[in-house]
Formats: sequence, C-alpha cells, structure tokens
Amino acid sequence: MLSSCPEDQLGTSLVTQGLSQDQWVIMDQINTSLTQEYAVRREMLLTRADVTVQSLGWSEKAKVWVGLNDGVGEALWMRSECNQHLQH
Repeated sequence: MLSSCPEDQLGTSLVTQGLSQDQWVIMDQINTSLTQEYAVRREMLLTRADVTVQSLGWSEKAKVWVGLNDGVGEALWMRSECNQHLQH
C-alpha cells in the first residue's frame, strides 16, 4: 500500500531501526486506541452536524425559506430522518 503513495506524500519515518515483537504489540495497541478515538470523534461530529441542521429547521424563518426552496429543505430533512433511522 505504501508503494502506491506518491513519494512527496510521506515524510521521513520516525522509526529508524527494527522493532521488537513487544514493541510491535505496543504499536498495535496504540493504533487500535487511536482508531477507536477517531471513530468516536467522527460520530460526534456527524451527530453535531445533524443536530445543527435540525435546529435550523425549527426557526420560523427557516420554515418560510424551506417553503420557498422545497427541494433543498426536503433534502436536508430527509438527510436528518435517514440519520435517525440508521443510528437505531
């Protein structure tokens, strides 16, 4: 996979010598932890964005705007509804 990356995409490796088996286990644990953290942060960001879109739909001005732009408002509403169903 790394061989398919352009050379200017990757910097110099921080690991300059081989790692022992114990060090690889620790590296794997760190990677797993960071991956889980990223997933939680991503989910939180998506939830916050969804709540923001929903809150915009609650204002009276938004209801008038959605009435004028049914396609856009409907698309936002469907996005919000789809997220609720996917999370449960």
